[in-house]
This record gives sequence, C-alpha cells and structure tokens, in this order.
Amino acid sequence: MSRSKRKRSQSALLAACVAVFSLALGSCSDKNKSPTGPEEPQTSQFTMTQSIKEVGQFFDFSTGEVTEALSPVSSWDVAFQNKAMGGLGIELNFGRGGQALNTGLTDFDAVSIADTTGKTFVLDAPWADPSAVAIDNWFDMPQMGKIESRKQVYVLALKEDTGIAYYKFQMLGYADSKYTFQFARLPDGATTAGEASMGGDTHWLYYSFATDALVSFEPSADGWDLYFGPVVIPMGSSLIAIGRIIPNVGSGAQIATADSVALDDLTVSDWAGSLETVYVLKGWYKYDHDAKTYSYPVKSYLVTTAEGKYAGFQILSYQSAGKSGYPTFVYKYDME
Repeated sequence: MSRSKRKRSQSALLAACVAVFSLALGSCSDKNKSPTGPEEPQTSQFTMTQSIKEVGQFFDFSTGEVTEALSPVSSWDVAFQNKAMGGLGIELNFGRGGQALNTGLTDFDAVSIADTTGKTFVLDAPWADPSAVAIDNWFDMPQMGKIESRKQVYVLALKEDTGIAYYKFQMLGYADSKYTFQFARLPDGATTAGEASMGGDTHWLYYSFATDALVSFEPSADGWDLYFGPVVIPMGSSLIAIGRIIPNVGSGAQIATADSVALDDLTVSDWAGSLETVYVLKGWYKYDHDAKTYSYPVKSYLVTTAEGKYAGFQILSYQSAGKSGYPTFVYKYDME
C-alpha cells in the first residue's frame, strides 16, 4: 500500500473513532439529564394590611392581590341576587349582623316596632349555612317566568355605630329584570320606594337604605377567589365582629381541606378527589381564651379558582403587631 493511501486510511479510522466516542459520550450525557416537565408553581406569601374584622377584602390568586377601591362593609344594608347568576335570593349585611323578623303581616303601613315585642329575629348567615336565610320564600311563581311577591313585611335589624337600626321592609315584586320594594326606618321614618335593576357581572347587587342607591361592594364574579372580611354574630347580649374567609362559591369554587398537610406537601393528585362546596373556612386558627393566644394547626387547602385552575394555600398567622384580624398565608397558583 502506498504511503498516501495508508495516511488516508489512518485518517478515516481516526475520524470514525472520534465519531463513535462522541456518540457514546453524548448518550451517557443524555442519560444524566433530567427530563423536562412542568415547572413547580412558585410559593408566595401575602399579609392583609387592613383588619378583616373591619374591612372586606377580595383576594385573587391569579394576581396575588386584593381588589381595591370598593365600598366599605358599612355602606350597604340588603343585597339582591343577580338572576343571571342563578336565583332571586336576598341577603342582609353579614358585616353588620343582619337579622330579620317576618311579622306575618302584609299591610306595610300598619307594621310598627311594637310588632317585634317578644319575637325572635333570625340571623341571616347563608355564608355559614345555606339554610340560614332570614328572608326566604318571598315569592310565588304561578306560571313559568312570572314572579309574585307574597308581600310579607319584615323588620330588619342592622348594627350601626350608635346601636341597632330597625327597618320595616317589604318586597313588592320582580319583573323586567328589576327588583321593587319599599322600606322605612322605625319607629317613624318616611316610606321609600326602592328598586334594584339587574346589570353588571357581580353575583349580588348591594343596596343602601341611607342613600337609596346601589353601591359597588363586590368585584366581578370571576375577579376574586377568597373573601376576607367581617361577619357580625350575637355573643350573649352583644354583637361582635369576627374575621371569616369565604370562598367564591357563586363562581363554582370548591375546597379540599388537607389536615396535617403543609403547603409544600399538598398535591392536586392527592386532594382533587376531596373537593367539595365549602361556604366558610373553619379551623384555620385556635384561640386560647385563658391565655389570650392564637395557634395555627398545620392545615392546607386546595381550591378551584374562578379561572378553573387549582390553587393551594396555608394560613400562617392571624395577627400583625400583636393585633388580630391580619391573616398571613402562603399560596401556590396554577397547580397541576
């Protein structure tokens, strides 16, 4: 074999060896690489800067923020369900301990504060128990689509800074996408005819007796996931405000409660099968009345959001600078 041919053969052999070695090295390197998969959702932390025993705040997992520039809890008295969102319900202000007494009378002018003597008011608390509705069965439907009010007169009790305010209240009807009603402050306030027309994309329409107008209290139906705010409940002879966390049930939110599970250990695969409708979160803190201290059990929640995604969260604290009403929690959004 000539010297030139021998050199070309050696060069070809060397190139082949290099190629085989590179291929083998690449195969080994690929074996050591981790498979690419979905990124783990980032853990974020949020602390309420206003007391939820005083100010209602709507939290959105997708933005990691609370909705701003809404009317305060004290700004409304009665709420009417947006029929497009599923019904014709009526709620009283839960942040003011709304209660109602059905007098059983239909003559509005004849009802006075004396008709409440010895009678028991019903606390309106559908956020805690769907059956705990103070104004219920207020209409009949003699034929499909036709609403006829039963014209029952209720006496409403709502907490104000100076005490309890009483109003007599009567639903007149619902037609052409509009609620009509009348009310008067007891004992001798003038009668006012009110109305609430459907519109917008909130679950409820919030009405103020003082201004005879609707107020902007709730963001759009899909603009929030959790409501942090006050509910006022009877405690002995007094009414006290406590902070509550209420999921956006109206937009289909469901909750799975993972006891003894930290957020880092919460998985969709383990807990999605336990999702259920929950009207108010319970057991996220414990209070020792003797020691006047709070403790927080290890507990995480998996929630379906208004966007149809999964989020997980865990409450770490209910206090800030020694004052209660300021929850701190960690959360993950868009879990898979």
